[in-house]
Amino acid sequence: MSEKLEHNVWIAHALNYAPVSSILLVVKADTRIDNMVNIVRTYAERFGDLVDLITVCVTHMDVVRWEPEDFRPKLYDELGIVSVIFSGKSSGCRDLMNDILGQCKSPPHNLTINSENFLKFFKINDSKLKIMKHVNDEVNEFKDILRQFSEFLNSGLDDKDKVDVVFEFQTYMTQMITQAQKRVTELCGFSFTGANTVNEAGHLANLTNQLKAVLHEVRTIALGYTSSHGVSNLRRCPHCGLVWTKVSGCDGSTTCGNMDSGFDVRSANFASLATFHFEWASGKLTIRKSGTKRLRRPSSSRKGVGCGREVTWSEMAPVSLPPEFRTIAGVTTDDVHVLPTEAQPSWRASFAEAWSGKRVEVKKC
Repeated sequence: MSEKLEHNVWIAHALNYAPVSSILLVVKADTRIDNMVNIVRTYAERFGDLVDLITVCVTHMDVVRWEPEDFRPKLYDELGIVSVIFSGKSSGCRDLMNDILGQCKSPPHNLTINSENFLKFFKINDSKLKIMKHVNDEVNEFKDILRQFSEFLNSGLDDKDKVDVVFEFQTYMTQMITQAQKRVTELCGFSFTGANTVNEAGHLANLTNQLKAVLHEVRTIALGYTSSHGVSNLRRCPHCGLVWTKVSGCDGSTTCGNMDSGFDVRSANFASLATFHFEWASGKLTIRKSGTKRLRRPSSSRKGVGCGREVTWSEMAPVSLPPEFRTIAGVTTDDVHVLPTEAQPSWRASFAEAWSGKRVEVKKC
């Protein structure tokens, strides 16, 4: 219960020692499967970017009546995790080792744990009730804002306004995380100096990681409005080989380089964006449409792109979307800093001291 930073630094040293083939999350079997899923969620959310490496190991299977087939679909439906192994009193050591090794991914993943991402993966704060209350209040408020927004989204908006309000809400919620960090810092009297630096940084990281999980839901909703649009419909010019996507017009004749003058990912028919104002007060989210703005026309510097020769869209060869492009389009919250700017220097200094002062011997099995 003490020296949480140092203890987790030992684990970080191990993760940095060699490429990682699997991250094993161990959970004790419970009579209620939903309790187990929630426990896994607590840790899995921190390793969300590495979900392909996560394997859940359920122990104490001899004390419950349900079967592995009851747990697997629940875990997948809630968290998208498919890799699970089970053990009980009757499980042999060699069999369990083979089960674990059988879930290891190839090639292994290179992880680099440093001061910038350490607080994303490890929880090092204490459980002082007053601080935890302020953190929980912010998290519950954040979730309530998303709940009320979801109700607004399904209140009869037309398709164009739905898309616009989702993307503006995404920006609003990102800014709200910074405001939540400031409020907790002030309410708890954090100074990020002296012996309390590590614990204060841990509490803010705990807050931010939970808020980022909610923001991830918002960004997933936003991604849903773009994933089926023209960016996935790519074709190659038969003359110069340049790859294009069609955002408006028919499948007939055009010229290579004939760019749309008002590209709007929401619709090929509109090039204007509705703006919205969000206000959270007294437990209520107020959303009002505040105006519209035109999308910018392409820069004149883009002239000359393409060979200019006549092409027929329906006769151009389709091109598969590159894997690296699909990765870029994925949902991430890495742009949101776990700590506010003023807390980062003192945290880095504390982390550097712990990192260099506490080392353990790591051996390959």
